[in-house]
Amino acid sequence: MSSPKILSKSRERAFKEVPKFSKPARNTLIAVNYKNQPIIHKLKSDINKLGFLMQWAYFGSRGMFFDSNKLQSRPKDIKKAHKELRLSKTLDLNDYAFETAVKHREMILDAYGWSKYTKDDETILKSHALIQVDHVKSKTEAFKALYDFCWESRIEIPGYNKLASIVNDSFLKYETQIMERFDQNVSVNQKRVLTDLLEQNDVTDSFTELKKINQGETKTKLNKNADILNLFKTSFIEIKPLLDGLDLSTKGIKNFADWIYTSDLNQIKRLKNKTKLKLHLSAFIQDQFFLRQDASVDATLKKLRYETNQAKSYQRNKIESNEQESIESGQAVALTAVSTREVLRRCGEILNDQTYMEAERNEKARHLIESYFISEDPDFEDNVLLFQNDLSDIENRQKYYEYLFAASDRVQKSITPFIRTLMFDEDHSCPLLISAINKFALDTNNKDFEKEFFTKYDHINFDLDDGIPKITKYKIILFTHIEQAIRNKNLTLKYSYKYRHINSYLISDKDWETKKETLLKSARLDKFINGEEILQSMGKILTESYEKVNKRFLDGENEDLKVNANGNWKLKDPDAAFDSSKFIPGLLTDAKYKLLYELITEVDSYTDFSSAFKHSSNKHANKSIDKKLLYATLMSLGNNYGHHTMAKSSKGISSKNLSDTDLKWFSAENVEKANEIVVKFIQKLSMPTLYNNKNGIIHTSSDGKKIVVAVESLLANYSYKYFDKEQGINVNSSVDEQQRFYHYNILTSSDREAPYMMDSIVSSEASLFREGEKIKGRVHSTDTHGYTEAIFAGLHFLNVSFAPRIKNIHKQAIYGFEAKSLQKNTTNPIAPKTAINKKLILKNWDSILRLMATIKLRVNTASQIFRILSSSSPDNELYKALKEFGRLIKSNFILNYIDNKPLRVSIQKQLNRVELGQKLSGAVFHARKGKLYVGTPDEMQKVVGCTTLIKNLIICWNYLFLSDYYSKLNSKEDKEMVIESIRKGSVIAWDHINMIGQFDFDQAVPGSFTTTVREMMKLKIYD
Repeated sequence: MSSPKILSKSRERAFKEVPKFSKPARNTLIAVNYKNQPIIHKLKSDINKLGFLMQWAYFGSRGMFFDSNKLQSRPKDIKKAHKELRLSKTLDLNDYAFETAVKHREMILDAYGWSKYTKDDETILKSHALIQVDHVKSKTEAFKALYDFCWESRIEIPGYNKLASIVNDSFLKYETQIMERFDQNVSVNQKRVLTDLLEQNDVTDSFTELKKINQGETKTKLNKNADILNLFKTSFIEIKPLLDGLDLSTKGIKNFADWIYTSDLNQIKRLKNKTKLKLHLSAFIQDQFFLRQDASVDATLKKLRYETNQAKSYQRNKIESNEQESIESGQAVALTAVSTREVLRRCGEILNDQTYMEAERNEKARHLIESYFISEDPDFEDNVLLFQNDLSDIENRQKYYEYLFAASDRVQKSITPFIRTLMFDEDHSCPLLISAINKFALDTNNKDFEKEFFTKYDHINFDLDDGIPKITKYKIILFTHIEQAIRNKNLTLKYSYKYRHINSYLISDKDWETKKETLLKSARLDKFINGEEILQSMGKILTESYEKVNKRFLDGENEDLKVNANGNWKLKDPDAAFDSSKFIPGLLTDAKYKLLYELITEVDSYTDFSSAFKHSSNKHANKSIDKKLLYATLMSLGNNYGHHTMAKSSKGISSKNLSDTDLKWFSAENVEKANEIVVKFIQKLSMPTLYNNKNGIIHTSSDGKKIVVAVESLLANYSYKYFDKEQGINVNSSVDEQQRFYHYNILTSSDREAPYMMDSIVSSEASLFREGEKIKGRVHSTDTHGYTEAIFAGLHFLNVSFAPRIKNIHKQAIYGFEAKSLQKNTTNPIAPKTAINKKLILKNWDSILRLMATIKLRVNTASQIFRILSSSSPDNELYKALKEFGRLIKSNFILNYIDNKPLRVSIQKQLNRVELGQKLSGAVFHARKGKLYVGTPDEMQKVVGCTTLIKNLIICWNYLFLSDYYSKLNSKEDKEMVIESIRKGSVIAWDHINMIGQFDFDQAVPGSFTTTVREMMKLKIYD
């Protein structure tokens, strides 16, 4: 019986075989230790001892058992086991009885603390698979999710066929259920709406235009986008009941919609299964409506932010130019208008008071005037000053409104169509604004103004008689309030990916109430269910950390920590600088440099990364392509040459060749898969293990790089600090200690990097999984820009220790858990001033678990959720509780940072790697002054992915070169010198690579390395 097709043939074969151990892994796993020694000691025959130890080792690596015939497929492992058991003769594992092996498996499971795979577990896996199907893109992802679930739940992992069958069945069941729901819910009118989408319409004649959102910001382009948005809105409202009946997740909608994006109109119309065609179109309509609503809000915010910033600049300039004149005239006017009037009024009262004689009245009036000039009343002076300031503030604000009112006409022509089309969430938005927007949407010239949302200054400038029509003023004031409310999440959209209310991003109330236990187990969060227990345990650890840090300091054991007389502490910065940028070029004695296109060809011959590039068409397309076109297109995008320049520099390749290859073979997804292939290949080499943490810890880091965008883009923002007068984006890259760039994402220059860093953690588990290695933990580092207290909490639930390099860390607030650790109750130099709010954390513990289950099960991304939480109103209790829990973890990290110099050095070194990687990005993405010439998020993701792929190819080639060089050395001293140079330095080196010039891909023939891949993987380079 053939195996269900889930993984590639090579990966399926590797899964079914016993793992290949590196030497350290072999020494660790094939060993008699305190856990297995009592069991081995009781076994009578040598063959049973050998069989038991081999099963013990392979289970420890994979969490699964193998047949006896496979146990003897690794001669080096057998040899090591014989040595460990001190066996006098070589034994044949075919003599290891099956019944005995089964009994031994139960002993091994018990010793490891795992449970045997049962029918009940199969039911749980099937349930987990159905949850995964709606939230992952491929069967491969679902397969990996099931494997991880078994590992985390400490359940014996079944064989490949069993897991693959569960995945296949779940996908088949899922699609069958969706198709049945579709047939049950679709109406005749809805079928017509879906069919009509493929025909010509009044908005556009091109179906392709419906799939791509124009990034332009001119009035014409924005109005065209608004028209297409309205088209999708009409269709969406009609099929909304159908979509509700389908009950698809966001990821499910994306997965079904993707087929429409990758197919042309003729291919779509040719699909024979019309129910399936309409299902794809339904998902496409929702996806486009959500995307276009988001794009409309992006354009509105960008347009209004630009105008309000210009208004503030205009206001500042006016104030500065008239400052002296304003001060002098303001003081004179205020003094004259207020003080003189008050004196005269009092004089009038005295002179008219008939209870005094005329001479007495005159004397009193004269005395009042003299007294005023001799000594003014201090309170009266304060009142005058207050009056002056109020006048000045109003006058300054008038400058701001003066500019906005002048800009009103051009602003309203651009964004009024959006405001009238957008569907706001009335249940979770400011009622006053919703009322005003609804009235405005019905009639933009309605003069029955809703002014309840106006500020004091809005009222003053609106009522000012300056000749500007009130309708003009009202519109721009309304628009600026809409902009501010959207940013503060006081105004949300009902249908959107980016601008909905926070609750809509979490697992639904219904699912959380009915499936909470299953969801927590699927997300592997069931161990966190008892919040009070977790909090007490972590609090105890924090208190002990305070005691340890202070004791070591007072005992003189921490020489890097200094505390002054005021009790303020400071820490000496670690020195983790390294530079091996000249090391690899120095070894290239035969040639001064390596041509990049030759390097790409060489590495592909080892990794076969080009196999990740699949033709976008589903049928009737040539599925093979000349690899030189793939390489040339990769360089055109990744090096930023552009297709025209690349074609001019390449022999036998035209600009059309490159454009067609780009369109049909390159997608963000394909490039991501190619990157994963190279990352996985590097992992299999022996040389990169020199950088591995000896304690089994994976240390990763991430950092952002600002890039100017030279074309129209709704994602790009203006920032004078980073882009001068241009606009740009931020590219966040993640790297591990082996210097593999395993993840990248795109964000606006104004977004914080922290939540996007969480995305990389969630999505990179597969990339960082190391075959045959015991991973004991993961640490992730960023600089200050990637740090927030909430992220400390989020990563804790992802089983990742967050270790940022925080600027001025000695100024960070640290918190206590128990009263005895507080500064007021102790004489210790390092002590917290305040304690964690335990009640707030525990009150919201269930909501925190729900949020983290949402992220871990990939219902929605961390970047979406944390971006909304952090910008919500200050009284958002969930976010406050999350930050409070993060403060506990942050405090413990800071104490560990103070007391653990190796940790500080490790953080610094890992951040040096990612910063060096950003320099490599600049060297690779060098053409056209390093400016990006694509505008949509998908295009940007593809180009950045190509740059990252070239970076990984360079690093992979460096490893291959070093491995080949090392294998040819005969002297032990020379080998030790190379190992030490590599270990202390970096393989992120590019000085030896020529990335420019004329490219002749036909001449790029692989074969410069004499050492085979198999030999490179088995190199003995350990101490």
